[in-house]
Amino acid sequence: PLDTCISFYHHLSNQNEGCYEKGLNHFFKEWMAGDIPFGSWSDHLLSYAPLMASDNVMVLSYEEMVQDLQSSVERIVKFLALDDVITINDVKDLLPTFEFSSMKNNLDRFQPKSVTWRNDFKFLRKGVIGNHKERLSDAQIKSFKDQIEKKRFHDKLRLMIGDASEGMRMLGVCSDD
Repeated sequence: PLDTCISFYHHLSNQNEGCYEKGLNHFFKEWMAGDIPFGSWSDHLLSYAPLMASDNVMVLSYEEMVQDLQSSVERIVKFLALDDVITINDVKDLLPTFEFSSMKNNLDRFQPKSVTWRNDFKFLRKGVIGNHKERLSDAQIKSFKDQIEKKRFHDKLRLMIGDASEGMRMLGVCSDD
């Protein structure tokens, strides 16, 4: 969620329509309070958490894809029951087109057209995991972790999907964030 916060800040502060004019520190406070467009990050995640128990839903985090793209694509193929049509060799051949660098090099296919951008902003910025550690202070990261505890986020997930630790991993809310 913290990397998503940083990405969302860049997205909102670089679009012409409804541009966010304040700095990252102010944005972080509003994001934590749910006072930004689309509301609270935790309410958003909790709103679809019950669906995660369904056999018709596959949850795959960006972190998983970055760490092991091939396994992630193989999981998608299997989930969609395409493993009798798409072979492991097909997956290996397609992998380069799924990489962040390929998407960034083909920005015309991935840059959202629903908004116009300021300062030649590129929607696909970095594609790295952990960028929040460079942009947020230790105190901000701690306040995020404290909010998870205060809101009893783990308990709410446990009630909705059973195993909160697996749910937290799938939703990208891990103890080392």
